[in-house]
Amino acid sequence: MSLRALPLVAVLMFHAIGNPGPYTLSQRAFAACLSTLRTEQVDVLTLGQFQRYMRGRFDPRRPSVLLTFDDGSRSDYTVATPILRRFHDHAVAFLIGHRIGRDPSSLTPFEVREMAKTGLWDFGSHTYNLHSGYGEHQNLHYYALHHISARRTLSGDIAHQYATFRRLGLPRPEAFAFPFGFYTRQDFRQLHRHFPLLFTSQSGYARPGQSAIPRFNIGSDFAGVPRLVDLVAAMLHTRPLAVLRHERAAALPAHLAHGV
Repeated sequence: MSLRALPLVAVLMFHAIGNPGPYTLSQRAFAACLSTLRTEQVDVLTLGQFQRYMRGRFDPRRPSVLLTFDDGSRSDYTVATPILRRFHDHAVAFLIGHRIGRDPSSLTPFEVREMAKTGLWDFGSHTYNLHSGYGEHQNLHYYALHHISARRTLSGDIAHQYATFRRLGLPRPEAFAFPFGFYTRQDFRQLHRHFPLLFTSQSGYARPGQSAIPRFNIGSDFAGVPRLVDLVAAMLHTRPLAVLRHERAAALPAHLAHGV
C-alpha cells in the first residue's frame, strides 16, 4: 500500500482527567471522546502498532489514533484506566519520573505497576526532573546545566529516568514527549539517540518516517470533544461536519461516564 493510500493517523494529547480546566478534561468528556472514536469506527492503536506504522511496517485498516497522557497524573489510574477498560482502548502515559510517589497529584509506584498489569497502558518519558520551570527556557540542555546542577545534564536526566523505569518493572522507554512541546536542535539530536519516537505539541497528522511527531491537543473541556469531532470528520470525510456535531452533541448515556 502506498503512503498516500494509508488512512490518516492522529496522536491525541491529554493531561489530567477531572474538574474541567485548561489542562484537564472532565470524566464525562473523556468518555465522550472514546465513544466518538468507537461510533465513527476510528481505531485506537497501541504504542507498538504506532511504532511499526511510523517505520512503514504496519498499514492501518481504518483511520486511527494514538492516545497519549502527559505528566503522569493520578487520574491516569483512578479515572482514565476504568474508562479505557470500558471501551477496550489503549493509551500511553508519559511519566515525569521524579514526581512518582513524591507529588500527591502524580501516580504512585503501586499505581504505575497496576496500570501496567492491565495491558491497557504503555509508558514513555516526559523527563525525569526537567519539566518544572522548563517552559521559561524552552531548552532542555540549558535548563539541565543551569537550573538543576552541573552533574545532572540531559544525559544524567535520561539515566535517572531509565533507573526509575527499571525500579517500576517497566521496559526502557522508547517514546519521549517534550515538556511544553519545546526543543532545540541540540535537544532533539541527543534525545533521538535514546528515544526512537519523539512527540511534540504541534498539531498535525503522524506520517511514516517523521522524526518530530505532532499531536492534537484534546485535553481540556474547552477543546476536547468539539475538536475531536472536527478531527474525526476530517479523517473520515464521510458526511457533513454539521451532522457529526449534532449527533455528538446529544448527551452521553450516564453509564458511560459514571460508575466506572
